Amino acid sequence: MDEVLKLLKLDDELSALLANPKLSIWIQYGRLVGKENKLSSSPVIAELTKRYGVAKLSESIQAPKKSVWTRKIAQELQDLKLKQWLDAKTDPKVVFVLLGLKISKPVLESSPNTPVFARYYKIFSELHLKA
Repeated sequence: MDEVLKLLKLDDELSALLANPKLSIWIQYGRLVGKENKLSSSPVIAELTKRYGVAKLSESIQAPKKSVWTRKIAQELQDLKLKQWLDAKTDPKVVFVLLGLKISKPVLESSPNTPVFARYYKIFSELHLKA
């Protein structure tokens, strides 16, 4: 994955990467690699998480979702990350910490990762916390 990322010249800063039209090619390649190797999680998300970390990746995905041009790709990346956590049944407390959130009203109100956590918690609860 890393070699193709460099070949496509996508090894920029994260904000530039998400706006690069070649990113969709790399994501398609990642899907093929994942399918051919029967991987349980997305190699795209694994590579981006390794490079940038969970909190920074999640925050960076939130910003492009406001742009019509990058919304689709940002949503796809966020969906892949949530799926990875859901497949692993990652405890919401762990996701909360990974997203860099803190139990503090100012942090929760201002963090771009708060809606990501809320979405994850809702889906996780529906799947795993049924009474």
